[in-house]
Parts: sequence; C-alpha cells; structure tokens
Amino acid sequence: MKNKLKTLIIYTTVIIQLSITIYLGIISFLFASWPVSIPKAFEMSTFDWLSTAFIRGGTGIILAFIFGMGIYFMNYYGIRWTEIEVDSKKIKYTAIILSVIIIVSTLAGSIFLFIEKPMF
Repeated sequence: MKNKLKTLIIYTTVIIQLSITIYLGIISFLFASWPVSIPKAFEMSTFDWLSTAFIRGGTGIILAFIFGMGIYFMNYYGIRWTEIEVDSKKIKYTAIILSVIIIVSTLAGSIFLFIEKPMF
C-alpha cells in the first residue's frame, strides 16, 4: 500500500509540473508578444521594438530560471522524502527541460513581437 501511495504522489507531481509548465509557457508567450498601445507604437523606431522584445524576452528567461530552480528543489526534496533511489542527473534534466520549454515560448513571443510589431 505504501508503494502505491508513493507512486500516486509521483505521478500526481509529474502531472502538476507539466500542467504548470504548459500554463507558464502560454503566459510567457502572451506576455512577450502582447501588443503595444497605438500612440506608443507609432513613435517607436526599429531599435525601440528590438529593445522591447529583448526586455520581454529577458523577463521570460528570468522567470524560466526561477521556475527551473523551484522544480529542481521540489523534485530533489520530494524524492528524498519518498526515499526512492533516483540518479541526480534525472532531476537536473527534468528541471532543465521544463525551463527550456518556457524559454522557447518566451523567445517565440519576443521574435513575434519584433517581426509583426502588433499594436492596439
């Protein structure tokens, strides 16, 4: 019974982590590509659009780093709590992969912002 409970906790944690990663990926894409107000957009030069894309992309990368560190520590201490023997590289790779998903979505949003120059 105890092993089934540990397995249920692990699968639940994985589902929650993937759900949060997908949610943050969508939010970071929308944040990076969100339109600029029309009065400000007409005054912006190409460099202004580029700097706005860099600032929004950098913010998303910082978010991904903080999220990855949180996932790493949560997995590390969660695995220690459940007393399951897991290679520490798998914990690191999980955190890195989930962070890269957020970074890619942020960079896609920043590139979209720079190329399309959306305004409302």
